[in-house]
Amino acid sequence: QELRDEYEQLKTEYSSDEESVEFQSLNHQKSGESDRNYNDQKELLELCEKQPKMFKRGKFVKESFKKGIVLPFHIGIQGISNMGMAFTGDEVVVQTATKEQTARVVGIIKKAESSRELACFLEDEDRSKRRLATTDRIVKRMMTPIKRSAPKICIHLNKKQRNFIPVWEQTDGHWTVISLHHVKEVRDRIFVVNVICWKEQCFYPLGNVTAIISKTGPLDDRLWLLKEEFDVATTIFETNEGFSPIDEDCAHRHDERKAITFTVDPAGAEDLDDAISVHDTGKHYELGIHISDVASFVSIDGELDMN
Repeated sequence: QELRDEYEQLKTEYSSDEESVEFQSLNHQKSGESDRNYNDQKELLELCEKQPKMFKRGKFVKESFKKGIVLPFHIGIQGISNMGMAFTGDEVVVQTATKEQTARVVGIIKKAESSRELACFLEDEDRSKRRLATTDRIVKRMMTPIKRSAPKICIHLNKKQRNFIPVWEQTDGHWTVISLHHVKEVRDRIFVVNVICWKEQCFYPLGNVTAIISKTGPLDDRLWLLKEEFDVATTIFETNEGFSPIDEDCAHRHDERKAITFTVDPAGAEDLDDAISVHDTGKHYELGIHISDVASFVSIDGELDMN
């Protein structure tokens, strides 16, 4: 809570001239009533109900740092200011484009919390840049996400321990520091950062570091980082109805689930179900072709089958 209070009192700090211009443009655009953002869910839903042509409810997908789209309407969102504080997967209300104004996100109905946990690099301090934000107790540092479409995240350090990165843990809604790491020791590592809030007047969200990962380590960590970098979504079907635990072809199968595979699906593919593997047998290399086949596990005409 102390971090949030400090954050709300701070003025915006820019890390480039381009971002400064963008934020000034954002403030200029928000001068009229028609340009306001909405934080109340009930008010957002009423807008969609009373003005269905102008306001639409959909899922936001951030395609790049300055470009997004709202589905299923395929409404394009251009510019940081028009995306507001939305992350990929958020359920949002979008104001459609008019002659005077481009389409923009006016509020978030439901947040995609998983999109607010990001793998980041610690940005080097540039002491030559103008700094507007400072207090007697807090020093700001910036985290740059591996995911290129995500915004940078501001973290706060205790000014008396400005060379130490705190790792936080959340329990029952309360954040506590569980460890401190000297910047020199973790500078080149990857930081898992959770966005904890984003005030409308601030260019960047505020976050807490929840884990520090070495660049070399367990395979599961490497795969997670690759998924972060290339925006590979984890899709979990909501029901097991129609799933048959009996595999009639089990006797004829050879278990290759431990093999490290590489997808051959093209860039942009949503279903990564075709892959290859390479195994060194000592005398030659064995090339494996892996095709996802769940037919033996799906009951005919069940919900899984129909989808």
